[in-house]
This record gives sequence, C-alpha cells and structure tokens, in this order.
Amino acid sequence: MNKIKIITTIIALCCHFSLSAQTDSLSIDKPLLARHIINLNFPRTRNLNIQMETGFPGNYKIKMPKYDYSEKGTIKHYTSVNVNGNFSLLRKGKFTLAGGASYSYRNIKFSDLSSSTGNIYHGRQEGFHVFGPNATIGYGTLLFGKHVTITGTAFCEFSPGGFELWAGIATATMVLKSSHDEILSVGISGFTHHTSIFPVLPVFVYMRRLSPSYFFDCSLPGYCYIRCLVGTQARFSTGIDFNSDHFYVHPSTENNNEAKTLYFIKTELKLNAMYEHRLGKHLFFTAKTGYDFLFHCKFYNSDRLMRNALGKYKEHPNFFLNIGVSYNL
Repeated sequence: MNKIKIITTIIALCCHFSLSAQTDSLSIDKPLLARHIINLNFPRTRNLNIQMETGFPGNYKIKMPKYDYSEKGTIKHYTSVNVNGNFSLLRKGKFTLAGGASYSYRNIKFSDLSSSTGNIYHGRQEGFHVFGPNATIGYGTLLFGKHVTITGTAFCEFSPGGFELWAGIATATMVLKSSHDEILSVGISGFTHHTSIFPVLPVFVYMRRLSPSYFFDCSLPGYCYIRCLVGTQARFSTGIDFNSDHFYVHPSTENNNEAKTLYFIKTELKLNAMYEHRLGKHLFFTAKTGYDFLFHCKFYNSDRLMRNALGKYKEHPNFFLNIGVSYNL
C-alpha cells in the first residue's frame, strides 16, 4: 500500500491483504462465486510469493533538520528481494487462524556522496534485512443480510540489529453487491503502527467484468488495474499500484546522533504493466515494469513511538523491473 500514505503503513496493508485472504473460505457462496469468476485462474493472494526488483540509477537527497544534517548523492544500483508466506492454520465454524512470515532484503549501492557534516549518515551501509512472523484471526458473519468479514493481524519485525517493532491491524469489510460479473465491498482498517499518518483508513474493493476477456479490478488502498485474459494460462494488466518499502538504518557511531536505529519508509505510486503466466496448477510467474514515483519518504526514530519524522528523503522518479514466482495450494 502501501501505505495512500494515506498508507504510511501500506506495509501493514499489504500484510493485511495477503493474510485476510485466508478468511475467504468464510464467505457465503455468492461473493465467492463472483470473486472466483472475475479473478479466474489467478488468485488474488498466494501462499508463497518471491519477488525480485531492480531500479535504474537516480539521484537522492536527505534532510534532517533536527541534526542539522543534509546529504545527497546517487543510487548507483538498487535491488530488493521479498519473500512472503502465509498458510491457514485452523478453521472452525466462522473462525479462521492463519500464520506466516516475511523476509525482505535491500541492496543499495551509493556513489557521489556528499553531506553537510562530512560524515555519511547511513554509514555507507548497503545491505538492509527485515524479517519477522505474523498471525491473522478472521471471523465471517451476516449483518443486515450482507456478508461481513472481520480480521485482526499482528506482526513483528527484526533486523540484524535485533527486535525493531510490533504492529497490529484490524479490518472489517462488507460485501454490498455480488453478481456473476461484479462485486463491490467497502470497509475500514485501523492501525497501531506509530508512523501511520492516518490511524484509520477506508477500504474499497470493486471488480467488474467488462467483456469475456477484459475486467476492471480495483482494491484501495492498494491498486487499480485493467486486466486482460490471454487464453486460460496468461493475464496482462496495466494500471496503478500503491506500494511502500521500508527498512531499518543503523547510522555510523561517528555521527554521535541520538537515534541508534532509524525506521525508513517510502511510499510509491507505480505506473506499470504486468504479465502473469500460470505454469501449472499451483505455480505462477510474474513480470512487471513501469515508472516509479516516490512520495512521503521519511525517517523515524525506531526507538520511540513518535509521529514527528526526523527527516525527509527525495528521489527522482525512475524505471523499475520486477520478476516474481509464487505458489498457491
């Protein structure tokens, strides 16, 4: 999401959308039928998803007024790897329990660095690791004759420096309309994550078949795509994807700054085209490319629950390439 920053926790929203899919089995037949028909052979979420992304070189700037610090340079090379897994652990009546884990790695190579103090704030750090477990509990019921799904997700994160944070998300969604070719859902999400600009966000999901091969798929905050089926094993999509990336920066001790660990988050709007191919009953291949616009990129003190950012980050829009493989039971 992420996170639309309205989503500074789109990290959190992405986690939610991935895990809340485990509650689909609680849905009544009609919404399930509509969602299945519109998504066809390409499930919205996968039990195991591995993605690698690379970006083109670009310039960046950092400003931290609290420390009277500024920095600028060039990101010579950027590569990220994301691995996410989630599996249903228990289903009993209207309740379901899912668990999973995630791992992300960012490799950033800097060049042409300069700063206001002569020291590089990130300490020339190039590799950033984030990993941790998560759990989701879901409940499905009927309210005013409409299907309602309530989910709660909790997750924590670690880096090579140790434990970093924990966060929670609670979401309630209601299916307002469901037919053979259309489904409309609305809801609300609440966050505990302290860097979220808005602790509460609306959720809007609309899917509609436009023709036998084309359909509109919108899930906000998240993405908005026009999709085209290519036979029964492939799908082409083009649209906008709201996403976020985050990791933890451990500044070099020579700077003598108060913050020992910084939480860095950047929200992205990606104009992209995506190709998906079903390699078998359970395996999927994805390729995505487009233009990446960054906004609301900030540093926070990871040791304190504070909403005030310590600094801002700016980077020029750039092209990206993403390749992924996923598996679904």
